[in-house]
Amino acid sequence: MSEPSGKIERQVYSAELKQEAVRLVIEMGLNCTQVGQKLGAPAKTVANWARPHRRQNRLKQIAEGVANDDPAALKA
Repeated sequence: MSEPSGKIERQVYSAELKQEAVRLVIEMGLNCTQVGQKLGAPAKTVANWARPHRRQNRLKQIAEGVANDDPAALKA
């Protein structure tokens, strides 16, 4: 009789699935829970994939606002 090893099997997702998840969050405006349910991944995992892209987009918006002397961007 074998005993459980106590290890949790880690799910591996394809690069295409990750890209689609990020696209749905960033471009389509869906939330991570919706995307996770649609693609079969936990919402937290989808959030981890989207976080760097959201940060990059936010920094780009701030830079564009600073270049245009937008007070909100200067404050950010």
